[in-house]
Amino acid sequence: MGTDEKSAPQVIDAVYRDVKELKKKNLDSDSLHLFKQQVRGGVLLAADDMESRMTSLGVNEMNFGDYVSVESVVESIEKVKAADVRDLANELLTHDKMAVLVMGEVNVNKMKKLIAG
Repeated sequence: MGTDEKSAPQVIDAVYRDVKELKKKNLDSDSLHLFKQQVRGGVLLAADDMESRMTSLGVNEMNFGDYVSVESVVESIEKVKAADVRDLANELLTHDKMAVLVMGEVNVNKMKKLIAG
């Protein structure tokens, strides 16, 4: 998120509220479809860029020990269910794993209190 100090409390509350909802409820089918389209589009666009393609090959080798084709990634995206997103959100979106970057002249103590929830 990007905002000014004045709007930070409302924005932080909105982010926390959205994360809490994502962890509790499944995405509706329209949101899941849009999410899949965006991820699939990013994967396909990256496949056309030589530098991204080489980076992807290196990451595949390090993480999976093998080549993972673009077609295989797209098939995996299509298999994602709303419950999968919710489960992953519960695993990854925990307070201890979240990070906040604050830039500019701000009241540091005020920001720490806002972020702490």
